Amino acid sequence: MIKRRIGKDGRLLAAYSDSIIVPQPFVTLTEEENNKIAADDKHIYFYIDNNLVKKDKAEIKKREKRIEQIKEELNQLDLKTIRALRSNDTEYIASYENEAITLRTELQKLEKGE
Repeated sequence: MIKRRIGKDGRLLAAYSDSIIVPQPFVTLTEEENNKIAADDKHIYFYIDNNLVKKDKAEIKKREKRIEQIKEELNQLDLKTIRALRSNDTEYIASYENEAITLRTELQKLEKGE
C-alpha cells in the first residue's frame, strides 16, 4: 500500500511507503493505483468526496495561468488607481474599479473551479 498526501484543493501530492508516518490528510492506495496515477501525464488526480477524480492537466494549467494573469492585472489596476487618486481623476478611478470588479468576479469563478 502507498500513502499519498492530499492538498488543500484535494489534489494528490507526494507518495510515501505505507510504513512511513504521514500527517493527515492522506489517502491509501494500492501500488497498482499509485503506479497508474504516477504514469498518467495527461491528468491530475484529486481526492474529492472519498473518490479519486482525474482532471485534464492542460485545462488545469490553462486555468492556473489565467488566475495568475488576473492577479497581475489587478495589481496593475491598483497602481493605475493610485496614480488617478493623486491627480484626483474620478473618471479613471471609476473605470478602474469597474475593471477590477469584472476581474475579481472571473477570479472567484476560476478559483472555485467553475
